[in-house]
Amino acid sequence: MFYARRGLLLAVLLLLLVSLAGTALAQDEELVFGDLPRSETFIVASQAPHNDVWDSFNYYQAPTYNNATGYANVIVEPSFITSHDFHAWLAQSWDYNEDGTEMTLVITEGANWNDGRPLTMDDWLFTLQYNQENADKGINWSSFLRDVTWSAEGNEIVFSLPEPNWRFHYNFTGIGTFTPVPRHVWEGQDPTTFKNPDAIHSGPYRLVSSNADTRTTIWERRDDYWDPDRMPAPKYMVWLKRPEADVAVFEWEEGNFDLGRMPNSVMIRMMSANPHIKPLVHQDPCPRGLIFNTLTPPLDDSLFRRALGLLLNRQAVANLANVPGYVTPVLWPNLGSPDERYYDAAAAEEFQVTTFDPEAAAALLDEAGYPLVDGARVDKDGEPISLDALYIDIGNPGWTVWAWLLSEQAQLVGLEINPRLLDIPTFLTQGPNGEFDIIFRWFCGNLPGDPIALFEGLHSDYALPIGERTGGVPGRYSNPDMDAIVEQLRTANPASEEAQALFRQAYRLWAEEAPYVTLFGENEGVVFNTEYWTGLEVGQAWVHWTPAARQIIDFLEPANR
Repeated sequence: MFYARRGLLLAVLLLLLVSLAGTALAQDEELVFGDLPRSETFIVASQAPHNDVWDSFNYYQAPTYNNATGYANVIVEPSFITSHDFHAWLAQSWDYNEDGTEMTLVITEGANWNDGRPLTMDDWLFTLQYNQENADKGINWSSFLRDVTWSAEGNEIVFSLPEPNWRFHYNFTGIGTFTPVPRHVWEGQDPTTFKNPDAIHSGPYRLVSSNADTRTTIWERRDDYWDPDRMPAPKYMVWLKRPEADVAVFEWEEGNFDLGRMPNSVMIRMMSANPHIKPLVHQDPCPRGLIFNTLTPPLDDSLFRRALGLLLNRQAVANLANVPGYVTPVLWPNLGSPDERYYDAAAAEEFQVTTFDPEAAAALLDEAGYPLVDGARVDKDGEPISLDALYIDIGNPGWTVWAWLLSEQAQLVGLEINPRLLDIPTFLTQGPNGEFDIIFRWFCGNLPGDPIALFEGLHSDYALPIGERTGGVPGRYSNPDMDAIVEQLRTANPASEEAQALFRQAYRLWAEEAPYVTLFGENEGVVFNTEYWTGLEVGQAWVHWTPAARQIIDFLEPANR
């Protein structure tokens, strides 16, 4: 009896110790955003949401989703993810017939939506028809379907094109390109107003909450994700709008964020205070440029536009970026020398494409008929010239200082250029609407072997009246010679010598006309907290604001703490 009682007592004590140990462990586990274990939560602090919408997950247009909620970044999965190469995702491959008038797209089988419903060919075909029928509303992924028909068999969709188009697959392979939507969610909905409140798409997380007051969105990983080999490690993700830098620096020092951007001026302090904070630098494939509104005199004069280009100290701007950038004579999407098969080096020199020469600018203004009168340049009507230069501030001096340096140099030759800071939503509205004189712009979508994006947006198809939103280069440029070249490039195989000769012609015309000018190519830096997660060193973490974030999070692994 004594030994039985002693055994019972020991068992009770053991259970008590185990319980107390578990309680201690639970108490030691840091919880964030209510009850989320910090060690299982990946936190992204976005410094520049493109709007302040936190209750809508409609990726069809910029005003109905927010690139800081994580929805367009990780939940919306693309057909292919482009990261130095094409990675199959919701689609597997594409192929053309001999003359480029048909393209076959092979879709991924076995995928599902994050509400558990299967993602099938029916969803693909519904989305294609839905987008085509709503193209007049200006939604994303619709205009490319004009005059296109398709048929499906098995897991293949065959697109019949109205003319040869060796680039049709670009509509499925770039950042922010076509992706199917769930028919059971979108059928009967207006793509310009529907909010998709449950944030349904095929990504590996489900929506927990999205709070407009705290500007915070929380996601929980779903166990039924369709591709277990790509199941992300974090059980939870939190995407939020970062506080202003002078406040955010304390959050970073405390280890409260895992990924985001911060000004260089505080990086040394942050890394000294928290040894887990590391900078990650990657090349940005979207070089920067300035667009001129060619409907606004004197910006309708190519000589005047070229004179402004000569007033740009591009290297000074590039050196002042958060991570110093580089200057090239063409908005080339890769570091190193641009391929001369696709641009005219002689034209770059002849028209001084990247030259900083205020004296040459003054001479060009004189030649073009804009004389100095009492210290001020006047237009053809004798009125002093005054223009606005629009920019945004995301904490990178390269995005802002150009306007002030241009203003300073312009003043020395008698021009008045007024830098104007806009908030991001206004900037993204006024730009496409043509409501500007000079505006900063990033040029994305260029490929080293096919830089048609540099010229496609200059076709007069995009030269809409001011106030109407355009999808091209928004400077309202119109030139029949450029139209003719672009129309030939649209149907030419970009790898052919014929296409490369056309590219060189387009470049020469662009250099002479200067509807927009190059500024600099950028290297992007982000901040990564390695206390809880590792792995982003091998991913392109700077593009976390795009759908490429879906692939980035696959590199994450728990840190050994």
